[in-house]
Amino acid sequence: MTSATEKLAAIVLAGRRRSGDPLANALGLPDKWMVEVGGKQMLSRVLNALHESERFNQILVVSDAPEAVRKSETAQRINALGQLRILAPSGSPASSVLEALAKLPEETGVLLTTADHALLQAGQIKTFLDGAPEDADFVAALADVEALQRRFPEVKRTAWRFSDQKVAGCNLFLMRGKPARNLLTLWRSVEADRKRPLRILRRFGLGLLLSYLLGRLSLQRALDRLSKLADCKIAAFHHPDPLVGIDVDTLEDLKLVESILTQGQADNIS
Repeated sequence: MTSATEKLAAIVLAGRRRSGDPLANALGLPDKWMVEVGGKQMLSRVLNALHESERFNQILVVSDAPEAVRKSETAQRINALGQLRILAPSGSPASSVLEALAKLPEETGVLLTTADHALLQAGQIKTFLDGAPEDADFVAALADVEALQRRFPEVKRTAWRFSDQKVAGCNLFLMRGKPARNLLTLWRSVEADRKRPLRILRRFGLGLLLSYLLGRLSLQRALDRLSKLADCKIAAFHHPDPLVGIDVDTLEDLKLVESILTQGQADNIS
């Protein structure tokens, strides 16, 4: 966990895809973060959640459109406090995060998230930070896929099927110190395959791959192996709120989050 009095930094990835973003293209927008959910741009929602959590004294936004980011009412409020920095992307998500981390003292704890996390709430952030294992260098929030799909059958998420559980990433990470940077360097080498679990596992050895294919690989064993490869202690935090596992990649995702807001299925989201 992190202390409620410990001030952290946050990095928000809001850069453009090299190949263009299907959702932004479909809506005639230059950047996906500009998509409005419930009348507010997604990036504004994420920045508002970070700001309201009161856990951060620096928020770094990685974006190709710095002037557009600055026009956001939430960004202006954070900027007025001297807490906002906007950085240009650096080739890939992992490279951009490494560049952003280089702007911060090595000992600073850093939360990493994305601008399409449209349902992110301050309470969810606090729950993650308070529950993250203290002895880990890198902590990933995970959502229970079955719980998420029971509540929202239409949701589609890339799932990791381990022997003991089926989980999805939440685009919510806590990074501490130099070892976390080691993992990001490894991430940069495999990020092109992030939607292809088998390709990623193949990089880490045949034994691990076979265990995964046969349904014998536990989440903890996978984390232990990755920790050894990256020289970084990696842990998972199972977030109790399945909504943390929803981001907005497609028009179907957009309809879903609009429906969640309209029907009041998420607490304290406006």
